[in-house]
Amino acid sequence: MGAPSHAWRPFHAGLFPHPEQRSRYGVFNTVPDIAQLGAFFHLDADDRRRAMAANGARNQLGWSLQLGIARFLNCFLDNPEDIPAAVVDYVAEQPGLQAADLKGYGEKEARWDHQDQIRTAYGYTAFAGEQWFALACWLYKRTWTTSERPIVLFDLATHRLVEAKILLPGVTTLERLIAALRERVAARQHALLAAAPSPNQAAVLENLVKVEEGRRVSRLDRLRKSPTDVSGTGLVKALDRHVELRDLGAAGWDLSAVPPGKIAALARFAHAARAQAVAELAGDRKLATLVAFAATMTGSRPTTRSRCSTWRSATCCAPRRSKRPRSGCAPSKTSMLRRSCCARCG
Repeated sequence: MGAPSHAWRPFHAGLFPHPEQRSRYGVFNTVPDIAQLGAFFHLDADDRRRAMAANGARNQLGWSLQLGIARFLNCFLDNPEDIPAAVVDYVAEQPGLQAADLKGYGEKEARWDHQDQIRTAYGYTAFAGEQWFALACWLYKRTWTTSERPIVLFDLATHRLVEAKILLPGVTTLERLIAALRERVAARQHALLAAAPSPNQAAVLENLVKVEEGRRVSRLDRLRKSPTDVSGTGLVKALDRHVELRDLGAAGWDLSAVPPGKIAALARFAHAARAQAVAELAGDRKLATLVAFAATMTGSRPTTRSRCSTWRSATCCAPRRSKRPRSGCAPSKTSMLRRSCCARCG
């Protein structure tokens, strides 16, 4: 059985909604095939009985078509005559009507009464009031816990409405709802993260994006790049970097109210973007991004493993160029650091 041309088929472009997705939302973008006609526009005995109760052939055919439209698109058309001729022919043939009987139906007030009758008889619900609030709550919870793009949320929300037999709203209505909820979730999570550090810690974090006098890059640029040289100097740089990150105070912050995935997404931005771009972030987003960066660098297991890996590469895993100390000689400072690192990292 072919699927109808609903907008919940997934798209993966960056525009929201995708132009093709918008163009086929709630309309006939193609002529239904024979399988789709049989699945969505077939009239059983009960359907024909209800349709024949309408006054005149025009209303009978229009009622029948509106029922098929609701099944196929999960919405009603403003003008039911804007429908492929193949659909009109298929539906008209079943109760023994003519396709020409539909002429003028889209201009009659009776079409609105027929929509009310179909909603009542077949369990469709208008998107208003309680349905709007229920979808908004569902979208808010999903947006809070995941980092799904707006276009994915649009697909999921449309599919949810179709499954619940809630008639699709206008594309702009759904688009604005998703955009408003994403903005609200982001503002709330940014505020929670920005409130985690103390005022002194917040000032230190905001200074990370500034270029100090006599230097060419900011502290943020220096902290997000770990030393790569395998030498004693590299070891000292790695230790200094670790101490500097630890002094940011992230270990004492309670970030449990914000999902880890959201913190990781902000941290990725802090790692990838220029320090100037981070400094230009508005409102709480700037401090929230720096908080996420500091928390990820000092508190996550991958970061800890990476730091230990740097120490091992500079000490215990480095080629041993010198000979073993002779018996009775005191161990060198490097060998002591090597043993300490191996004991800690395993």
